[in-house]
Amino acid sequence: MVSRDERGTATRTIRSIPVLNADEVCDDGNLTSGDGRSRLCTLKNERRCRAGCAASRDSESGGPLPPMLALLLLLARRRCLRQPRPHACGLLFLATVGVCLSAGVAHAQVDCSATGTTGVPQIECEALMVLYVSTNGASWIDKSNWDTASAVGTWFGVAVTGGQVTGLSLGTNRLRGTMPPELGNLSNLTTLHVSNNQLTGPFPPALPTCPTTFKAVDTAGGYFASGTSFAVPVPAGVITGDLLIAQIGYNAAGTITPPAGWNLIDVTTNPSKPIMQGLYWRAASASEPTHYNFGLSSGKDDTAVGAIAAYRGIDLTDPIDAVGAQTDIGSTDVVAPSITTTTANTPLISFFSVRDDGTVTPPPGTTERWDVNSAAGVGAIGETLLAAADEVFTTIGDTGTRVARAQNSDGSVGHLVALRPAQDPFVDPIANQLTGPIPPEIGNLSNLTALYLSGNQLTGPIPPELGNLSNLTTACLHSNQLTGPIPPEIGNLSSLDTLYLYSNQLTGRIPPELGDVSNLTSLELSSNQLTGPLPPELGNLFNLDSLHLYGNRLSGDIPDLTSLPLSSLRFGSNAFVFADFEPEFVAYNDGAPATFQYSPQAMVDTARTVSFPSGAPAVLPAAVAINPSGNDQYQWYKDGAPIAGPYGTSRDLDVTLGGGSVAPADAGNYQYTISNAVVTGLALASRVMTLAVSATCGDGFVNDPSEVCDDGNLNTGDGCDAACLLEVGEPCTGDTDCATNRCNLATVPPVCAPPVGCGNGLLEAGEACDDGNNMNGDGCTAACEIEDGNPCTAHAECSSGVCDMNEAPPLCEPAGSCGNGVLDVPESCDDGNVMTGDGCSNICLFEDGEPCADNAQCESTICDALDSNTCEPVNTCGNGAVEAGEACDDGNAVAGDGCGPECLFELGAGPCTDGNQCGSGVCNELAAIPVCAVPVGCGNGVLNDDEACDDGNLLRGDGCGESCTLENGWRGGGGCAVSSGTENGGGRWLLGLLIAGLARWRGLRPMRKG
Repeated sequence: MVSRDERGTATRTIRSIPVLNADEVCDDGNLTSGDGRSRLCTLKNERRCRAGCAASRDSESGGPLPPMLALLLLLARRRCLRQPRPHACGLLFLATVGVCLSAGVAHAQVDCSATGTTGVPQIECEALMVLYVSTNGASWIDKSNWDTASAVGTWFGVAVTGGQVTGLSLGTNRLRGTMPPELGNLSNLTTLHVSNNQLTGPFPPALPTCPTTFKAVDTAGGYFASGTSFAVPVPAGVITGDLLIAQIGYNAAGTITPPAGWNLIDVTTNPSKPIMQGLYWRAASASEPTHYNFGLSSGKDDTAVGAIAAYRGIDLTDPIDAVGAQTDIGSTDVVAPSITTTTANTPLISFFSVRDDGTVTPPPGTTERWDVNSAAGVGAIGETLLAAADEVFTTIGDTGTRVARAQNSDGSVGHLVALRPAQDPFVDPIANQLTGPIPPEIGNLSNLTALYLSGNQLTGPIPPELGNLSNLTTACLHSNQLTGPIPPEIGNLSSLDTLYLYSNQLTGRIPPELGDVSNLTSLELSSNQLTGPLPPELGNLFNLDSLHLYGNRLSGDIPDLTSLPLSSLRFGSNAFVFADFEPEFVAYNDGAPATFQYSPQAMVDTARTVSFPSGAPAVLPAAVAINPSGNDQYQWYKDGAPIAGPYGTSRDLDVTLGGGSVAPADAGNYQYTISNAVVTGLALASRVMTLAVSATCGDGFVNDPSEVCDDGNLNTGDGCDAACLLEVGEPCTGDTDCATNRCNLATVPPVCAPPVGCGNGLLEAGEACDDGNNMNGDGCTAACEIEDGNPCTAHAECSSGVCDMNEAPPLCEPAGSCGNGVLDVPESCDDGNVMTGDGCSNICLFEDGEPCADNAQCESTICDALDSNTCEPVNTCGNGAVEAGEACDDGNAVAGDGCGPECLFELGAGPCTDGNQCGSGVCNELAAIPVCAVPVGCGNGVLNDDEACDDGNLLRGDGCGESCTLENGWRGGGGCAVSSGTENGGGRWLLGLLIAGLARWRGLRPMRKG
């Protein structure tokens, strides 16, 4: 139900229909605390008067209220609510107490909200009471202090540490019913013993886990002509640990600024028809404000609407499992796109914002939580419609899309968000009747040390996530219906001491990774369907005391385990033979281990029927591995009676005992047994082999409807195969005569042809050739494609994929060959020849003067981008590439642009490092940026014989005038960049240069008088 005030502010009240159940004292249609009725539907002491006791029943008989008490309660309650005066409320209180006492309700004493009395948080007290009610606490063997005013720590089986419930020990206490998900609210629980009770129902994911539930929502909307923010109210009833999610719909293409402490989930804008939707989350604190202000970038002509919802039982460290968004510009269908979840049983929420008013129909199968729109003001663009619906997505993977139907079509944004449920530890609900799989979320219980799940009806595989429990010392999963392989991840459990997996339906091999669990002392894998050999890595378990493997299908060599401290070794009822453990038998049998069980073992060989033609020799083979020790002894039986004869170590049975041919009287059931001279106390029996004696294929007579020929043997390659059908090349009358089921009637006479396919010598659809074989290198490949060098008509016929049409006739050529007319990597051209001078060189690169895209396409490796992308020769001035002998190359040979026609710097251009880079032959290296200067003359920076100085310029006032003579008032040498000083040669020149440098550093100054 949504109500809206004059400004368009909308609120939604979520209520359920109050139904009084047999175990409730009252039910007011909600699960809100503080209104007189708690989560358990029990009365709260502080508000007995106004809340009243909605109804009451005897918890055992379910009988109605005594009439007088019911009437007294009704009258008192009506008067109390109409005129809440002390005497009326007192009457109601007395009536209520009388009703509750007369009804025999056993859970009206504890006030979970009085934490000073209970000693634990209210949510934990209520979780214990839910357990008490859902498991018929009134019938427990020991329920001392439960549901009394006593502190929770005094209740039977409850351990309290630091004001938190940390342990529950209720094993063998006659608990009947289901394990409630509210146990997840015991967030500090480390021990849970509920074994040997009568618990039923599916195994809860990651028990105990706080149930992920929608709790409450509040909304706000309106037109803000000049506002830059608006307040979204926090829903009532929020407690610490709730997840708050804010949805903001904004009829604009601006920005939304969340309040401090809110985390971004996603913001998506529909730019075509401006509407944006922002999603944010925060973990609720103990004291939430009444509202939060969300900022808006625009001050007018925009509308906004928002909602804040509370969800409980979410992993607050990382609450968002997956999120996706989608926009639409003009449809009534508003789509939230499919996302991929990584967690089972996750709350899946669909969020929708529409740039219009009206209502929204939620996606099928979801529960709508809110549907509200803003009120447009004068000049507003339009309203904004906001809606959300949720569901529980039970599996892991793609969710599929969620589509809501808007009343009006306009721009919209849809989000789909999966929340991550909270995870908490558990221990031992064993010897109950729990069903379903072990959830993979169990791998999140990082502090778990012992896991007892035996004696239930759990199904499905052992989750590999079990390998994440690094602190686990005991894992008891036996006596269930688990299937699949033993996950190798169990090898990661370095602390594991005991592993019980017996009495399940596990398959596959024993993973060698079990040899890494060095602390293992007891390994119980019996009564499963495990196969294969024992991994030799089991020999690394130097602490192993017991190894029980009986009742599987294991076979192969048993590794030497005599060095292990085994007190019990049991591997009977498997498929081992004497050779598998005879070498270690004496050591095992001499008392180490004390318990050594190896008998019986499974029957050997396979049950089969063997047929021999009458009159032929008949030998029955014993298909069992030969024991290399030679200690095995064989005895044959026919129809249960032993056959006399010298068998001993001879395995096979000559049915006729040397008589030469088999007769119909020899038909029957044959079997043999094996004993061993070393391994005593064990006999291996074979499965039954049935001998049939009849005229069949291979007896030399065509006397069966299935036979076309019979050459007296079962050989192939002699014209008549082992099934007495004609082989390829033999004359035939129809397809059924041939072993290939193909008689080629086109030949004279018709003969059996090879089967359809490449290599049968017949050119068939999809083949370019067929030379009657599956060989390569003879012109036709094993795939019936034409090989290189052979005539072709199309590319598809060639194994290389290239048929060179420039050849006469066209030939198959290797791919990537220059001149085949096919442009291959790394060719830039292929004109079907390897000639030069025709624009495409003999290496299939463009020649000079041809258009190009980059240097790699040119034979010269130069693609002049400044000359219309044309290939040019190397070392060509004007090709845009600076090459040997060039100081510059600006892509042309024009003078006056700084780079001359000879690709040398022009006067005033540079920078240069020496005269060879200059067209003038002179580089003025004394300039701040060395540039090319005139060859000779004053001002070129070079001191000539007729100059007193040359500072590289023709300026006055710097000590050296425009005629390269010293200026008046300046010291000799100090005022000139360079002076000749002919008396001292080069030394004076260097001295002058040094003085000149110092003068420039300090600044030139006039000569002092005197």
